[in-house]
Amino acid sequence: MTTLAPDQVSRLEQKIDALTDQVAMLQLEAHEARQRRGQWNELRDDLAPVAEAVMARATTEFAALEIDADALTRTLRTLLANIEIIERLVTRLDTIEQLLSATGEIAPSAVEKLIEGLGEIQDRGYLDFARGGAEVVDRIVTSFDYDDIHALGDNVVLILNTVKEMTQPEVMHMLRRTASAARADQPKELGVFGMMREMRDPAVKRGMGRLVGLLHSLGETTTETNTNQTLETKGE
Repeated sequence: MTTLAPDQVSRLEQKIDALTDQVAMLQLEAHEARQRRGQWNELRDDLAPVAEAVMARATTEFAALEIDADALTRTLRTLLANIEIIERLVTRLDTIEQLLSATGEIAPSAVEKLIEGLGEIQDRGYLDFARGGAEVVDRIVTSFDYDDIHALGDNVVLILNTVKEMTQPEVMHMLRRTASAARADQPKELGVFGMMREMRDPAVKRGMGRLVGLLHSLGETTTETNTNQTLETKGE
């Protein structure tokens, strides 16, 4: 009789244990497979009467409709040939539905904000200002003809440059001070000596200098205008 070594006995026991585990796993899988087959058999038995009733109902309905087999075949063939187009249409419809759903959620809040914004604009007077501006534009349009607009177009650069110069800070301050002085309730009366005394005031001197420069500029402008008119007359 052959005697096994202890290590051989240990390896043999490990193999037997592994084989036992595999047999147990196979038994468990076989049991689960039997359960699944039983469930499918029960489901088949339950659905069989329903399927028979549906088929009988469908047969009756189709017989009543007298469906043309050739027409049905052509329809099915057309649907199968255009299945990709139908799929794209369904996808687009799904996208449109999602967009409409999102728009439906956003629209009420957007309308409320729009109404609030319009109310705020009305409270601040923007609409009244726009209405008044429209009236001004209407007066301009009805008061000027094509020739006036054409002449305005020829001089628009000069007008813009003039407005640019007039809106300089020093010019605006000077105009504001001039307007304040013109609105004075009681102007100061000055005699000859009073005027001579005021002439020593640096501010008066600067004002006189500006006035002299303005008169000089007006004189040059008048001379240039007359010269241009003379040249135009000769050219004609």
